Amino acid sequence: MNAADTAAPRPSAHLVFPGSSEMARLCRATDWASTPLGPVEQWPQSLRTAVGMVIEQGIAQSLCWGPELVQIYNDEYRVIMRDKHPSGLGRSVLLNWAEIADFIGPLFQRVVAGETVFFEDQPLRVERGGVMEDAYFTFSYSPVRLESGEVGGGLINCFETTRQVHARALQKERDALYDSLVFERSRLEYVFQHAPAFLAILRGPQHAFDLVNEAYYQLVGHRDIVGKPVLEALPEIRGQGFVELLDGVLATGEPFLGREIPAVLARTPGAPPEEKFVDLAYLPLVEADGTRSGIIAHGHDVTAQVHARREVERLLRESEEARRTLQEVNHQLELQRLELETANHQLQEGAVELEAQAEELQSTASALEARTRETEAARAEAERAREHLARVIDQAPVPMYIATGRDHVFDMVNAPYAAMVGRRRDDMLGRPGREVFPEFVPQGVFALIDEVYDSGVPYRATAIPATFDADRDGVPETHYFNLVYQPLLDAGGAVYAVALVATEVTELVQAREAAEAAQRDAELANRAKADFLASMSHELRTPLNAIGGYVDLIDMGIQGPVTPEQQAALARVKASQQHLLVLINDVLSFAKVEAGTIELDLRPLGARELVAGVEPLVAPQAQAKGIALSVDGSGPERRLLGDEERVRQILLNLVGNAIKFTPAGGSVQLSIGGDARWVRISVRDNGPGIAAEKQQAIFDPFVQVERRFSNPREGVGLGLAISRDLARAMGGDLGVVSTPGEGSTFTVQLPAAA
Repeated sequence: MNAADTAAPRPSAHLVFPGSSEMARLCRATDWASTPLGPVEQWPQSLRTAVGMVIEQGIAQSLCWGPELVQIYNDEYRVIMRDKHPSGLGRSVLLNWAEIADFIGPLFQRVVAGETVFFEDQPLRVERGGVMEDAYFTFSYSPVRLESGEVGGGLINCFETTRQVHARALQKERDALYDSLVFERSRLEYVFQHAPAFLAILRGPQHAFDLVNEAYYQLVGHRDIVGKPVLEALPEIRGQGFVELLDGVLATGEPFLGREIPAVLARTPGAPPEEKFVDLAYLPLVEADGTRSGIIAHGHDVTAQVHARREVERLLRESEEARRTLQEVNHQLELQRLELETANHQLQEGAVELEAQAEELQSTASALEARTRETEAARAEAERAREHLARVIDQAPVPMYIATGRDHVFDMVNAPYAAMVGRRRDDMLGRPGREVFPEFVPQGVFALIDEVYDSGVPYRATAIPATFDADRDGVPETHYFNLVYQPLLDAGGAVYAVALVATEVTELVQAREAAEAAQRDAELANRAKADFLASMSHELRTPLNAIGGYVDLIDMGIQGPVTPEQQAALARVKASQQHLLVLINDVLSFAKVEAGTIELDLRPLGARELVAGVEPLVAPQAQAKGIALSVDGSGPERRLLGDEERVRQILLNLVGNAIKFTPAGGSVQLSIGGDARWVRISVRDNGPGIAAEKQQAIFDPFVQVERRFSNPREGVGLGLAISRDLARAMGGDLGVVSTPGEGSTFTVQLPAAA
């Protein structure tokens, strides 16, 4: 203390600690003479000036003075102190924050040396409320100099960023989950689109096509069917029984499996109907909550196989008829031979009758010659039939063979079968099946063929496995086949051979298994994401609700009088807390919709009543921007089928967006329309509009278009994505028509109530 200080008048505590804040009042009431700083009247001017600045600052600041680093802080820093206040006032910062003294002590040494230090999002483990907790702070320590130029203390500017750090970590985890979900979806879509079997997903009671792969388009013709009910997309199937099968599977949850089902399809507009044959499976599509939302149609176009089998069956019938004719001729020849032997015996018994019978013998010989010629002709015809059958089997596009006898000796084998099993035809013809394929014996293949041969009953199988070395590399592999073992009967009805018609479906089985595994993985990822977000939203909403409650208590003056400036600051805190709750609720709603766990209470609702209920909720927002909000209530009363809470959520989102993106002085109008099938509620604004190339992107999650017209802190871009998913979950849809510079019209479409 110099002479000038001694001579100058000493200020009162009121002048050193100006203002009406809680810390100003507390500092004025503190006995500073009992602290290392001594009486206020003896403080150097540099300390008094620094203290006055700290007390009146709007950001968290603390002044640490002297060798003991005695703390003097303002109201905002008191929030960071929590239960360390008020005992920390006038106390050494190293004692008050003893748990982090090893970290901050060296920092103050650098400050005393004249250095300013800065840390951003610095993790520190601090004790507050009797509990050690991990917290994050952004702060700076800067020197405060005495009149002599020496450093007298350190000024701390501090912001606690714990919530921001946690929020960024949560966002990072959410982004990782979302990226994983997008990857799994793209992988599943690739498998779906490239599966060799036809696949389609039909949604809702009208069985509207949701997804269709290329193989399905090849079956029904490349026409526009996605988004349309099955009878609208394929009107020619009415009356063929397919819709009834779909209704049954959706109602009961029992799958339908059918083989070689005939279907008459007009594959192009105006073209004559074609008869197709399909191996078909209708499987219920079950959501995560156990409800059935649609049907998976899966199968193969087996038209070529059916036609080939029918041709083989026709040729076999013709061959059998020729064989029976040959047997009849042989029988007649045997009778003639017996007659001839009798005639010769009679010649030996009496020469007298020889001449009389000569003419008869000559006639008999002529008949025998004729019969012989007939026999040769029948044999030639049978041989031609066999050659024709062999040519048909050779030219058939599917693998086929005929094996005769109980040993199943290969009689006819076509090239597709030889290629499928990795053998040469010459190595199979004339040899028993067990000799050619000994590896099939323990697999039960020949037991099946034996049963067909013994019983005369055909055997049909779908995706039956067989393990053998098809590529002859010494490593047996499992293959899957759709096949028919057909018994061949002779004229007496006995089985003399077994014919095989087969199609390898190994790639289809593997693709189906991969698709099922991918779908299971995607469902597990969805459930994991929903569980994670639900848990995190609960953990975040609990402290946020507590923050809101404490803000209300402080604002009501429970902790003492509150200044207008403090009330304004509390209002900003309250607004931020409400904003965070909205964001968390949006993320949770999106996760529930994506995971299929949202529950809907569908019932008839009045559209006019719904719109009227929304108007007063958004009127203050519109009035604040000077926007004219109107409802077009003309037209007949319309009733829709929907969940009242979810429909109101959609409408509030659409109207809120319209008000938010429409410049001050604009207009927003709600209107109701529809037809016998649909009720449509539209929200029209005269705002800036949306470019055509961005009109679909706005419905993607976490996307906001033209953010410059709104506060970027007002959402995360989930509102429209959630609204469209909710509309679709209720059997409807959400769309937009927009012209840049003129405005936008968003329309939610829901089923009309009966």
